[in-house]
Amino acid sequence: MNRPWRVVSLAGSLLVGTVAIPAGAQTALWQRFAIEGGAYEARGDSTLRVDANASALGTTINFEDDLGLEPTDRVAQGRIEWFLASRHELSLRGYRTERTGETGSSPFFRFGDFNFPAGHFVRTSFSLDQTELAYSYWFLQQPHFGVALELGAVEISTRAEVHLTGMSPLPLAARAGVMEERAAVLPLTIVLGVTASAKVAVPLIGGQFRALVGNSLILSGGVRFLPGVKVGDSRGDMWLGDVALEWRPLPHVGIGAAYQSSRLRLDFSQSGWHGRADLTTKGPAAFLRLGW
Repeated sequence: MNRPWRVVSLAGSLLVGTVAIPAGAQTALWQRFAIEGGAYEARGDSTLRVDANASALGTTINFEDDLGLEPTDRVAQGRIEWFLASRHELSLRGYRTERTGETGSSPFFRFGDFNFPAGHFVRTSFSLDQTELAYSYWFLQQPHFGVALELGAVEISTRAEVHLTGMSPLPLAARAGVMEERAAVLPLTIVLGVTASAKVAVPLIGGQFRALVGNSLILSGGVRFLPGVKVGDSRGDMWLGDVALEWRPLPHVGIGAAYQSSRLRLDFSQSGWHGRADLTTKGPAAFLRLGW
């Protein structure tokens, strides 16, 4: 267990008995302290568009289709919720996803005046760690329904690797025959490795709701926005969203299913080229919740 989780869990264990929610509001919907753990089947769709500044030539690369990156990853995730007082809640959640892949049949990548015949062998890996600490103010808090404004911070740690083995980049030719001739004359093998990693903390703003349906079903959801995400020389923003349905067979035990999604868009520009990365993750999740 990571250190932040241990600290919050210990603090909650010591103080949960001293924090009170008014009796009128303390229903199955408003528990003072809760721990949630589950699994998330993260399905990724990652694309990269790169263009040369001096021409209209460029390429769009899909990491799953073109580079063989695994499209899904089963992820363990956790969440802690703690009501400091009526209407005031702290939450901590986090997960880690890691996908790898390889392929030997990638298409030609065209960039500027060069064509990269990268169809020999490509190995890729991508990992994302996300830890979110948020404060929620439940400006609408009724026994069976509530709406909150959410503020906080998210720490995002990413690492991407692409290793390519193939022929050296060749100048574009007007006719395919010329390209074939140059390929025969220059059969130079290259091994290209690119690694990019970053760890950033960005602000979060969003909202969430909860609704008690009948006596034992709880419907909840939320949307969160992360502005000004900066990864190296790239800048962009990120959206997070989820909706969940939980069944309480016992007063302190909940079993639920959810659907989660996130989208990170980054724009980057370097001398001679520019582009955009679009990283989308979504999929179903299941969880177990213990609350008091």
